[in-house]
Amino acid sequence: MAKWKNRAGCIYLCFSFLLVASGFFGCGSDSSSGPDDPDNPVIGETWTVRTPSALDGMDDICWAGDKFVAVGTSAPNLPAVSSDGASWQSISGTFEAQNVAYYNGHIVAGEFRCLWHSQDGMSWDTVFIPAQTTLGLFTDYDGFVTWKNNSPGYDILKSADGMTWSETPEPSPLWRRKAIAATAEHTVEVGVDGTVRHNGSIVSGLSGFNDVIYTGSGFVLVGQNGSAKSTNGISWTQYPSLELNCLAYTGSLFVALGPQEEDSSIISTVYTSLDAISWTQKYRDNVGPWGLSPKIVYGANRIIIDIQDGGILTSP
Repeated sequence: MAKWKNRAGCIYLCFSFLLVASGFFGCGSDSSSGPDDPDNPVIGETWTVRTPSALDGMDDICWAGDKFVAVGTSAPNLPAVSSDGASWQSISGTFEAQNVAYYNGHIVAGEFRCLWHSQDGMSWDTVFIPAQTTLGLFTDYDGFVTWKNNSPGYDILKSADGMTWSETPEPSPLWRRKAIAATAEHTVEVGVDGTVRHNGSIVSGLSGFNDVIYTGSGFVLVGQNGSAKSTNGISWTQYPSLELNCLAYTGSLFVALGPQEEDSSIISTVYTSLDAISWTQKYRDNVGPWGLSPKIVYGANRIIIDIQDGGILTSP
């Protein structure tokens, strides 16, 4: 099931979902790739596949300030929380959700017709919002953002705390987003069609993009033909290279996921970069692509990529 994407994750990827019956997950055991130095693991260099039972059926994951929070549908052990991304605690039987996001001490999980709110990932309350069907869950500079169906378009729902929501007409009702990054003055959005908008207006010359993040000093886009960088979201410099689908930033290292074709098959591959221009391959899955919408999350000095069937790839 395709899931919504918060910020720098990636959604609506174009390659096909393959169900893998053997090989990759190793019957629940861990496998790793990278330099063998267990005493000094390096982020982006050492990678480990983990399949904790708590994450069976996971649809989305986020870093919530002091812990990772995972949610899913048809997932008896979810939601689940973890302080380090390795050991997970189930909050089972609470609810089912396809998406989760964090903003300023508040966690919101969402499903098409309902939202849930928590401040610790352990105790959750149902949130009633003025909508019948919500589409996507994001955060921008001011808080949480989602959309509701208002055929033939959509209306915006916003909240600073995830509990009280306001509704406004969507200025571009037929344009749907898959990623948002924002500052107080500049909001950059990527649409499911690969186009890019700055403060609601289309940025000319940009197309085929999949994800956007804000690093603290500028915006970075990744997409079908490489990356693009901007200090203000208006003027962009493009850097043609690899096809990249989603992106995260640790404060010093960019980590991206992209498909790699081999013998007519799509191989999911992890790349890292110090400048979001030159990329180095660091990990590749020899079986196939990781579902419809993998996502990269950074927290607790650890990168987590949610892959498929409840599996995660972590570094270190």
